[in-house]
Amino acid sequence: MHPHEYNLNLAGFMLEEIEDYILSPEVFWPLSKRSPTGSPLPRLTLGGLILTLNELKAQERDMSPSQRADHDKLLLQMERVRVKWAVGLERKAAQELRSRLNLWRAYLNDIQERVDTAENYPYEVRNRVMFEHLADLSIRQPEIQPLVGEMRSLDTRLMSIFVVGAFVWDVRLEDIYPQSAFWYLYGLPRPPN
Repeated sequence: MHPHEYNLNLAGFMLEEIEDYILSPEVFWPLSKRSPTGSPLPRLTLGGLILTLNELKAQERDMSPSQRADHDKLLLQMERVRVKWAVGLERKAAQELRSRLNLWRAYLNDIQERVDTAENYPYEVRNRVMFEHLADLSIRQPEIQPLVGEMRSLDTRLMSIFVVGAFVWDVRLEDIYPQSAFWYLYGLPRPPN
């Protein structure tokens, strides 16, 4: 998990450009800003924005009062976007859904072909989590049903090599991602023999 100062800046930069992003054909939008350290920022995606906002929610108790106020402003801004751009958000989420499915499928293939190892799982599983959030956002889009079906097949595949264990992300996120809904965050895959 990134420090909350980084997440506050990143979410702010993403929300500054969200309307242009929604109106564009791009799935992975390059942000025009740079981090305060000058390093490049990740591209804007709805999945990335949702994960960043969830990290901030988990970090609230670590924030100063002014940072909590900034966080509240970001949440209000996101709610305004959801109301104003509901259909655009659904369409953009459906567009990103296919990319997240493909990235997750490729990772599972790599594990089963022993090209990748489980040590990358905590990073790679982000695509599976993003898929879940994006599917929720785009549920009314008819084209997502086959993609959800494909993901369920990949879940079955993962279950066959999954060893239940500890939560793979920062423990502060456990309340946001309960095991009942996000079982794939509670353990690691083992490559087939």
